[in-house]
Amino acid sequence: MSALYGSDALAGVINIITRDARETSGNLASASYGDRHAASAVARLGGSAGDDLGYRAYVKYDDAPGNEDTGGSDTADDWNQLRAGARADWTGGTGQTFSITSEAYSGKSGESLQLTLLTPPYAQRLDSEQDVSGGFVRGRWERAWSVGTETSMQVYYDASRRDGYTYGEDRDTLDLEI
Repeated sequence: MSALYGSDALAGVINIITRDARETSGNLASASYGDRHAASAVARLGGSAGDDLGYRAYVKYDDAPGNEDTGGSDTADDWNQLRAGARADWTGGTGQTFSITSEAYSGKSGESLQLTLLTPPYAQRLDSEQDVSGGFVRGRWERAWSVGTETSMQVYYDASRRDGYTYGEDRDTLDLEI
């Protein structure tokens, strides 16, 4: 592994390549229900405007039940989340491409904590629920000047919010790559 990816590659390398929006035109709708992943639904719409512009948008909802503790009681680690996103890809006539991708989400996430006490009953379970929300936007521009020569610029902004009993965070990240 390290011969291919360097000495810091331990368990492998994950390379995620997303599809151009023009490659995912059409519509998609899916729903599922089960006992461990209670409910999930997704809808996606994709299309193009001529040969140069492709787009897609989606919305997805997930609702998962909590687990059981060793005594068979329900825990509060259930969660639900609503996500919506979009992507557009454009190709210009002078070797230029532009892509913009965005997503936003909002939901709730539960947790059950086992607190140790110094007096009987020596343990107490604390159930809590936290609000989670956030989103991102990424824009990327590329220009091919000649064979083997290109310029690219990417800007990425991500925001995430967590509001819980044991952990809360407001995080904003901005990244510029030239």
